[in-house]
Amino acid sequence: MSIAYPTSQERIQNKINMFEDIANDLGIHMDVLDSEATTLKFTNGKVHRLVYGFSFGINGSGETRVCIDKSATASILEKEKIPHVPHSKISRGKTKEISWPRIKAFAAEQKQPFNIVAKPLYGKAGIGVTHARGEKELETMTDGLFRKMKEISLSPFYSIEDEYRVIVLNHGIEYVMRKEKRYVVGDGISTVGHLISLSRHKSHTLSDVVLNQIPALNQKVYITWKHNGFTVHRIPIDSKDPLQIKIRELASRATKALAMAFCCVDIIKIEADDQPIVLEVNSDVWVESHEVGYDDAKRTYTKVVAQLVGKQGGCCTYVQRLFQKYVPLAFS
Repeated sequence: MSIAYPTSQERIQNKINMFEDIANDLGIHMDVLDSEATTLKFTNGKVHRLVYGFSFGINGSGETRVCIDKSATASILEKEKIPHVPHSKISRGKTKEISWPRIKAFAAEQKQPFNIVAKPLYGKAGIGVTHARGEKELETMTDGLFRKMKEISLSPFYSIEDEYRVIVLNHGIEYVMRKEKRYVVGDGISTVGHLISLSRHKSHTLSDVVLNQIPALNQKVYITWKHNGFTVHRIPIDSKDPLQIKIRELASRATKALAMAFCCVDIIKIEADDQPIVLEVNSDVWVESHEVGYDDAKRTYTKVVAQLVGKQGGCCTYVQRLFQKYVPLAFS
């Protein structure tokens, strides 16, 4: 069963409630520093740590920067021979004549020339992600992105059968979740366009032909090619499922290659291909309690906050604990 996301205000309150419970359980103090609960402050004696948005500060700053940069992430995964979606960084030149030849060259050399995904180099949540199906469309889309930013990322387009989000903490798999693209359900009477107008999500990537079609009763019609703005299914752990084994192993390898302590790895399965590949790795992690259950979400974030404020092993961050393990004289 698909699960709809709560409203923004509900998410804020859920976040505050959960972390207040966690702070009480750990015997530490938490302050909410702004009305949107963007910034939280945890205090454990003389230790003060901040959480900003969904960034929990237990990853190294350099590793976090790498994950934010899609091209840098892809370069490391390539070096480690981890299957992934290529991301090529393109910088805006002083004139279009500087950047466009690079864009055109990248697009022309793909298996499906000019079937390209263009997006912000440092973006997230699917904001600014565009799909070009030809040279002229690619030129228009990249021009639009460059009007808003200096650097973008280009990738070949893949026909995605499924997309998965894997939450990883200290190289252990916490959850595997399957994303589902936005869709409307037919009533046997209304057009797709009318169903979209009645839905929560108004944006779509459908042609006029599809918008004017009348789907059958209970027929599901996907309204976008992107898995962002998704609903989520949590997948029960199945140690014998070949695809899940590959997904979990791939997420673990990617996390280790990027030296991340806490992250979510987005993995896609391409149509007619049994080998999943890494789409990207995100350093900001928020697991909704309605997706995995309140108790499990709280369990994960209790470990994160405990690590953050030094309630585990007397050290605040994963990087510091690695340093303590491999350079013990520094702590003697």
